[in-house]
Amino acid sequence: MNCYKGGRMIAKDYQRGVQSSFLESVFDSVPANIAVLDREGWIVSVNEPWRIFAVANGADASKTGVGVNYFDICREAQGSSSEQARECLEGLLRVRNGSASQVDIEYPCHAPDEQRWFLMRAVRLRGQDGILVSHFNVTERKLSEKHRIRAEERFRALIEHSLDGICLLNRHAEIQYLSPSGLRILGYPLGELAGHVFFDRVYPEDCEFLKPLFEKVLSVDGGIESAQFRWRNGKGNWRWIEGTAKNLLRQPSVGAVVCNFRDITDRKQWVMDLQESEDRFRDLFENASDMIQILSPEGRFQYVNRTFRNVLGYAPGELARLNVMDVVHPESREHCRQMFKALCQGHDFERVEASFLSKHGRKIEVEGRCNARFVEGKLISVRGIFRDVSRRNRAERELRRLNRELEERVKHRTRALEAARQRAESADRVKSVFLATMSHELRTPLNSIIGFTGILHQGMAGPLNPEQRKQLEMVLNSARHLLELVNDVLDISKIEAGQLEVLWESFDFPASLRKIEQAIRPQAKKKNLELSVSISPEVGRVVSDRTRIEQVLLNLANNAVKFTQTGSVRIKAAIQGNRLAVQVEDTGEGIRSSDLARLFKPFMQLSPGKQEGTGLGLSICKRIVEKLGGEIFVVSEWGKGSIFGFRLPLAPETHETQPPDKPGEGGIYEPERVGHRRQ
Repeated sequence: MNCYKGGRMIAKDYQRGVQSSFLESVFDSVPANIAVLDREGWIVSVNEPWRIFAVANGADASKTGVGVNYFDICREAQGSSSEQARECLEGLLRVRNGSASQVDIEYPCHAPDEQRWFLMRAVRLRGQDGILVSHFNVTERKLSEKHRIRAEERFRALIEHSLDGICLLNRHAEIQYLSPSGLRILGYPLGELAGHVFFDRVYPEDCEFLKPLFEKVLSVDGGIESAQFRWRNGKGNWRWIEGTAKNLLRQPSVGAVVCNFRDITDRKQWVMDLQESEDRFRDLFENASDMIQILSPEGRFQYVNRTFRNVLGYAPGELARLNVMDVVHPESREHCRQMFKALCQGHDFERVEASFLSKHGRKIEVEGRCNARFVEGKLISVRGIFRDVSRRNRAERELRRLNRELEERVKHRTRALEAARQRAESADRVKSVFLATMSHELRTPLNSIIGFTGILHQGMAGPLNPEQRKQLEMVLNSARHLLELVNDVLDISKIEAGQLEVLWESFDFPASLRKIEQAIRPQAKKKNLELSVSISPEVGRVVSDRTRIEQVLLNLANNAVKFTQTGSVRIKAAIQGNRLAVQVEDTGEGIRSSDLARLFKPFMQLSPGKQEGTGLGLSICKRIVEKLGGEIFVVSEWGKGSIFGFRLPLAPETHETQPPDKPGEGGIYEPERVGHRRQ
């Protein structure tokens, strides 16, 4: 009996040993790195992978195996792994304390030659106060996730930065997703279109063909269709969209109809504008009055406009069967062959003269220009624009004949006119010489009349009654006026006869100007006009003809007073460079711009009959100033007054001064203003 009991105990001990050995073998065969901890963190058991893992990572097996406190290992971790070690310790403590039944913590554990990640899983042992700690190598999964995330980021960046929009629709055409570019193209903020039916914002007429097209896409797995349609954006504007839809509903990773689209409004407008431009130019070419042709590289007609057909007498389509040489007149055919050959080699002809042959054999003379069109060095077409000049050429030939006849007549008439001109100039010179010579004989009687009438008017020959005084005053004024007229006529005659003498001398110009001021002041005072004279300090003595300058000054000042009814007359003198500049400003009615060119012509009055005079004063002034080497000018604005003036050299180089190249017609200048501008 005792033997039997002893045998059973031996058998049980053997069975327990076998079971323990079996469990240890199973424990060691688990690929995970496993350790069992007691409540205080002491390692009570580890499997073989745990020991191999510790050695592979450079750890001392005695410091990571049974009898070592795992909590202390986590607390004492240093360097880059210290943060993960603390996180692991916190998780282990939560499991020990019962606040968590299981804790999973991923952490990197990189070897020198590779990157590795591990998952630590801590589980509380059931029925025991211990913790099962296992470490799994999740490097492959981690790298896969990393590659997947990187691929997703690339794909997302591709979608977000794509110029085209991407839209996902379900089978009911409801919008499930819109890329940022799609939102921008469709013109709505993020989220506003989500869940809406795509066709709600499509142009109604476009929905009629777009909806059946969408149904067609749905009917075939992987079906794909493209279309152009109009879409109302967030601002209420209709935009043209070009899109392609593909059925990927059965693909688990997509599960939608994928639409790629872009805004083609600008392109559509450009195409419409281009079509309109083409139509416009086609109409322009077709209705042009010139003959337009386009030839193939072989010389066959590709296009001719209506004028080309009408001039040559062909119906539409007939010329398409012909070569260009078929419509060239025989006398121009060889020339046109050589020209066509040169055109095919890249030469342009800006002027072409040739003769065409109509359908009915009529010769048509044309002129025009030709060039060739090349694309990447290849000849595409030869183009020509011509004009029917048959009638013009006939007219030119007739005109040349008439011109030859006219030239003969003109030569004969020119000889006759030249003889008449010479006779007229001779008579004019005789007249001018006569008037210049007779100046003394014409002035002497008038001076006598003025002198003796003045004696009678002053009562020196006896007392006069009022009527006699009035009559004598009229005689005196008329005689003086007649003397002025005679003086003007004689002066202009002397100038034209070349007998105007210039007396050069140095004189005090300010004194002469004051003298003129005193002469015209009574007239200005009589009309209540403000008369002022402004002389710059640098103005002094000048070398010129004092009498002639005073004559010009008096004429300009008298005119200013005569034609000014209210306001002022201002005379200014200054030095400009090496010239004396004088100008007379008035506030009269001014001169129209259309009348300025006539001012300095002899016997010219802008208001005939309104003012006394011969119209010679300004003409004489101009001739005198030019004789003295200067120039005269006028600036006037109708309704605001006028400025007359002249510029003279302070000391001419020679006494025989010639008129300057300036002025232009009528002696009109744009002056450099003397003194202050009139307000």
